[in-house]
Amino acid sequence: MIRKLINNLMPVILIIYTSTAFAETAQKLQISSSPNPVGSGARALGMGGAFISIADDATAASWNPACLIQLQEPEICFVRETFYRYENNKFNLETSSGYQHTNEQNLNFFSATYPFPFLGHNMAVSINYQKLYDFNREWKFPVQSNTSRSIQNSNIHYQQNGKLSAVGLAYSTEISQSTLPSLITTLSFGISFNFWLNGINNKWEEINNQQSTGIKGGQFFMSESQYKDEYLLNTSYTVNVGVLFQLVDRLSLGMNYKTGLRADIEHKSFSKNTTFRNNDPDSYSTYLSEEKKLKMPESYGIGLAYMDKNRKWCVALDLYRTEWHDFVIKNSHDIEISPITGRNVEQSSIEDTTQIRLGFEYDYMPKKYQPHYCFRLGFFYDPLPAPNNNDDIFGVSIGLGYNTSLFSIDTAYQYRSGRNVGSYLIDNMNFSQDIKEHMIYYSCIFYIQPIIKQLKK
Repeated sequence: MIRKLINNLMPVILIIYTSTAFAETAQKLQISSSPNPVGSGARALGMGGAFISIADDATAASWNPACLIQLQEPEICFVRETFYRYENNKFNLETSSGYQHTNEQNLNFFSATYPFPFLGHNMAVSINYQKLYDFNREWKFPVQSNTSRSIQNSNIHYQQNGKLSAVGLAYSTEISQSTLPSLITTLSFGISFNFWLNGINNKWEEINNQQSTGIKGGQFFMSESQYKDEYLLNTSYTVNVGVLFQLVDRLSLGMNYKTGLRADIEHKSFSKNTTFRNNDPDSYSTYLSEEKKLKMPESYGIGLAYMDKNRKWCVALDLYRTEWHDFVIKNSHDIEISPITGRNVEQSSIEDTTQIRLGFEYDYMPKKYQPHYCFRLGFFYDPLPAPNNNDDIFGVSIGLGYNTSLFSIDTAYQYRSGRNVGSYLIDNMNFSQDIKEHMIYYSCIFYIQPIIKQLKK
């Protein structure tokens, strides 16, 4: 059997069909990399993603657009990611359990930021690109199904490719200090409009090949099946709003809110099945094209950071909540389905998730005005949405930065894992997963004005 498992939308959609084992096909959400909203950048990743109240570099628009006001000069930022994902899939059938793995390299983020004064206020604008969800995965495993009427041995090869990305335009402004209470030294507001364009390959596809042999009704048979689904996200947009309070004693408080994505999806499905009995082929194929409506949940977070007076070290704590009960796909018959359970939303009980992220940074400068190094450490709890109780995912990260007056280079490593998660994904098979994910980020930020001055010399 092959059943549809929608990841993440992120990130994976796995369809498993085994005709003799189950009678229904359902859509469910299987999450291996985090679907919870996070920003980008190696510095932030090295601090475990505790960055809502810090974000003082060109990646700020992806975390809290209000933080853009902290930039002192124009910057251009590039972020590249490499990830290795391992999944140990466990079944109660005579199915090969063991690690399936995926690795990928991508441009994760790009931005150009320009701060400027206007009418006595500091302001900043930014244009950026961010890859938000990745769908690349490959599974290979055999399935054996025995009943009183049939015996079937199948080899399943599942592939999925694609991504979802957004292009954003962000703006931040500083609120007049004369209107602020004495506790607050500065206050800034920011907003980012993120456009999910179908012209930047916002699509994914899944291909499932199954080869089976067995005995049914006393006759030997062989079959070959292929199922292909293509999904295209039509252009839509989301909004990210943030505020940043600079408090006394080097304390900062940041808050942000992200609207949920509302978009139409074009779904095309093709299947072909050929069965051989006594060397006589019997073939049939199906084709389906329909439009669906996707509703992603809104999310919001709060972050608190403290930096010592010499700006040598800082500590940050973030709490982030995502309203996963509001994750819905409406099909062409206007039936609302929870992609997590595969059932009607009225029959689904989905827990919202709350992330906890803690990060540390230490800035080491051997000599004044010389290039300096930054060391980072982070811990986080990143639960996955599931029926009744969330699946627990924990992680740790480390990072290193090298900063000069012309540029900064940062790198970070993150390890994320969970045991016995995803048990709701496949019924009647005692299914669960152990997942391990290794991610490496590389960021490079160029400071435009010093570079121009250096070139003029």
